[in-house]
Amino acid sequence: MVYKNKLLILGGDFFTLQCAREAKKMGVYVITSDLMNWSPTKEASDEQWMVSTRNIDELCEKCIENGVTATICGASDTNLDCLRELCKRLNFPLYCSSDMAWQASRDKSLFKKICLKNNVSVPQPYYVSKTPTEEELSQIMFPVVVKPVDNSGNRGMSYCNNKEELLSAIEYAIEKSQNGKFIVERKLVGEDYHINYAVANGEIKLVSYAQLFHNSDGAANIYSFEYNSQKYYQQYLDEINDSLISTFKELGCSDGVVWADVMRDTTDGKFYVLEMGYRFPSALASCHLLESITGFNACKWMVEYALGIPHTLNNIKSENINLELKLGFIHFFTAKSGKIAKIEGLKKIKGLNEIYVDMPKREGAEVIGMAPFANMAFLCSDTESMVEKLKYINGNFKVFNEDGEDMLIRFTDYERVENNLKI
Repeated sequence: MVYKNKLLILGGDFFTLQCAREAKKMGVYVITSDLMNWSPTKEASDEQWMVSTRNIDELCEKCIENGVTATICGASDTNLDCLRELCKRLNFPLYCSSDMAWQASRDKSLFKKICLKNNVSVPQPYYVSKTPTEEELSQIMFPVVVKPVDNSGNRGMSYCNNKEELLSAIEYAIEKSQNGKFIVERKLVGEDYHINYAVANGEIKLVSYAQLFHNSDGAANIYSFEYNSQKYYQQYLDEINDSLISTFKELGCSDGVVWADVMRDTTDGKFYVLEMGYRFPSALASCHLLESITGFNACKWMVEYALGIPHTLNNIKSENINLELKLGFIHFFTAKSGKIAKIEGLKKIKGLNEIYVDMPKREGAEVIGMAPFANMAFLCSDTESMVEKLKYINGNFKVFNEDGEDMLIRFTDYERVENNLKI
């Protein structure tokens, strides 16, 4: 069979399996390349390459030799760096072609400067050197947050209530940063939200507004559950939405998907923008489920763009975000590092109606602690069924290490979800 298009997927991480499936629905020949012997994405592909995603020279040669016409990757920042270089060398469509937008998505301080220029509220910043002076310290109103400018997923972040904690947090943030830079800003206390936008030809439309949760007795930076909320939705539109869209446009976001994490502070009741990303976000993992609500399928959207298929925002119904239909997302993180010895319950979970599972790793794989392991999304019609599905998944999905210990961090604050869903 002669294929019109061949798509190279860089790596087998989150979103790549769904991208492979969407591409194959379009009659595209799919190749996945990385150094893994096996992955769900490689299994779903027509061809597998054992070439590192960082080996741009060899990938270029193989793409030319094999008639590859497009390339894409998942939610990995590292693979996105490789994707940008590969697309530029091969002159392939590249949704994140704006260097400024890409830099802002990797540098929180730059992003917030552009936000302020566009009248987007951000937490009060404090300008502190690596070895803070007494004058710098005297300006700080505790509590504050310290975090690297270039890490996502709250890696390297600390909350500080005094000078001693601040000094320790700065060292920690520098250690976790690739460029040794960090930011210090006022600590907000309130509810977290994850906002997703579709982008086509420089036009931008909101497609998902989700509230984030972490366990009350767990780490505050491990958001293990979210759902498409109605809470303060109109306030967000009034305070932030238009100005944030202007910010994304100024940064040069022209196509693909872009997102922002925001918080509504209980102190003053206002929304503040924390950071952005110019790649697949976690809440769009359930592409076909979200499509049933808004008409937007992120994986299909991104594959189409990579193939050079033009997009418009006309068929995306952002006004339907505020429906009663609940779309829940469970994000499982690893509690500790180690080797996966056994996975139980996956078949039962996949047997549920209206559920999506994105889990790149399988038995025998090595994992590191406090890292994303699996995303599961599901549709529900009411509060009770949302909580029941949460409980069912927690009760049946188990991942054990070689010592028989459960390796997952789980979201179990069911009452908090019930109370929020009633508002």
